[in-house]
Amino acid sequence: MAKFNMDKIKGLGGVPEQNENKGMVGAGLLNVASQAQAALQKATIFVPYDKIVRNPMNKMSLKNIDELAQLIELAGLQQPLVVKQTGDGKYMILTGERRYLAIGKLISEGKWNPENLVEVKLQDMDKLNVPLQEDTKELFEVVVTNQHRKKTDSDKYFEAMAWKKIIQEFRENGKQLRVVGYDENGEPIEQMRTIMTTGMDDDGNAIEEDITGMKTQQIIGDKLGVSAALVGQMEKIENNGSEALKDALMNEKVGISLGSKVAGLDQNEQENFLKTVLEKKDEGDTITNDDLRRYQYEKEKASVKKKEEEPEDDLLPGKLITEKQLKADLKKITKALKANGGIRLDDAKYDSYIRQIQLLEKLFV
Repeated sequence: MAKFNMDKIKGLGGVPEQNENKGMVGAGLLNVASQAQAALQKATIFVPYDKIVRNPMNKMSLKNIDELAQLIELAGLQQPLVVKQTGDGKYMILTGERRYLAIGKLISEGKWNPENLVEVKLQDMDKLNVPLQEDTKELFEVVVTNQHRKKTDSDKYFEAMAWKKIIQEFRENGKQLRVVGYDENGEPIEQMRTIMTTGMDDDGNAIEEDITGMKTQQIIGDKLGVSAALVGQMEKIENNGSEALKDALMNEKVGISLGSKVAGLDQNEQENFLKTVLEKKDEGDTITNDDLRRYQYEKEKASVKKKEEEPEDDLLPGKLITEKQLKADLKKITKALKANGGIRLDDAKYDSYIRQIQLLEKLFV
């Protein structure tokens, strides 16, 4: 029975760099099962921490690093990083950025020896036989190997845009001749179909999907497990959003639903809104629907000049409300404001005030 070196696992003892058992954990667009298995193998090796580098293409959120570092300190690295080797002898992370940062934190605190080796799974990108450009292959591996993590709105947006790029390249380069039925003589009927690799099964075999005729929005929704409406909101942000809005989404300052509303503003207005609101927020605060409602209300009040037109015909149906009538109805309010030099409302009451004013405006404007 194999013995586990707990010192090595916890980063407390040296282990020589070596190749160990190989596992089937990848994905590729292959027609023959044996070819798929050969191409999708990842080798387990141990490498120095300072030879591992982060992947600039991975934009997944990086939360709870402190908690993860505590777990690794107590129980060791339970799941190896997945990496690819670069031309300069480094190992670039495909999945495992949080684990990498957690180990870095332990090193900085003197709780992990930086001379000790880190367990990784080495992915040979040349064997990832999918019809994608090299950078898209890396993007593909990132999203496929991170499918099972709990996702924030920023993660969903990143993955949606990654899948959009991947799907486009499969549409351009992933066409294959496939049997789609048989004629009356039993002869196969073949058609060119667009076949996309979407992941791998438990045995490490490529999972392929015929996406011929499917809408990109539907495919993305299926991959992320979200509605087509949410995908539409993300595409609105991608197509109409300013860089400031996209940054706010990726930094989790704004969610997808609200972000799609902000994307309805022109880009200069988006940037002004975000700057105005974020200046008033604490570091951990997020932007809310009330923030957008308040901003639009205050902007409108500052820029719109009121005009009132009164019908000359008193015989028109309905009750005529004049400026004089409205002033009389608001007399108690204006009197109280004048006596107190204005009234300061907390955020909840101010938001209620905005809603009531907007209801009034709908009656007259």
